[in-house]
Amino acid sequence: MKLSKTISIYLVAFVVLLIVTLIIVSLSVLFQSRWLMYFLEVRNPAALFYFDRNCKTKAVALTFDDSPSGGIKYLLRILKRNNATATFFMLGNKLQMLNGSYRFYPKLREDILNNGNDVGNHMFNRFAAYKMTMEDFEEQVKKTDALLQLGYLQNNKYNWFRPASFFPLGYMYEILDKYNYTMTLGTVHSFDFQIRNTQYNLFSLLGRIKSGDIIICHDTLETTEYVEKMIIYLKHQGYKVLSLSEMSRECPSSLLKKNNVF
Repeated sequence: MKLSKTISIYLVAFVVLLIVTLIIVSLSVLFQSRWLMYFLEVRNPAALFYFDRNCKTKAVALTFDDSPSGGIKYLLRILKRNNATATFFMLGNKLQMLNGSYRFYPKLREDILNNGNDVGNHMFNRFAAYKMTMEDFEEQVKKTDALLQLGYLQNNKYNWFRPASFFPLGYMYEILDKYNYTMTLGTVHSFDFQIRNTQYNLFSLLGRIKSGDIIICHDTLETTEYVEKMIIYLKHQGYKVLSLSEMSRECPSSLLKKNNVF
């Protein structure tokens, strides 16, 4: 009888622990990006590129990873239609494929650069950066940098960089300094690559966005619907939606000032 009672107590404790864990995990999914930023700032202040939240301009920076992909031409139209700009983080292997498309590539470059948008280096492919050796990481940065230069896509002095799979390691900064890149993570993640649902992504974003945030989205066809709704909502709330370079002019980054990038 005592054994049965003990088992019941342990079972109840396990169920309670499981429920608490699920709640924590659910909250982590919703707020992961901001918690991660706080952790990274404590662990390595250089990991964070951020904008002044006390800036006089009410603005956010919009970024898209894994470009150029199926959604880019629609995203560019959405941005232009809503008087917004963004930064597209380019994968080298996708740029390499486009180099042979002489009709599409110049038009893509024109649409990106002539409307106030800019680009960043997102490595050569989507292999997780934190699993790479220093040599492999440098090769990925260098190959993509060469393709950006070849396509005349590098249009800003900041040379934005975001590692694939997000997590930065110490050696990466040394390599990025060598190629004159600025590590740029983000403060609000849409999770649109994992969960391709418009309503969920709108819900997960709109309650968390504040002035000075860097929003991370992905260049996919599924992204286009919620991105336009998000931009319209932010505009109605008085926000400017800007590329990283435009955001740097409107609302300077404390980290960029510290590192004398301006």
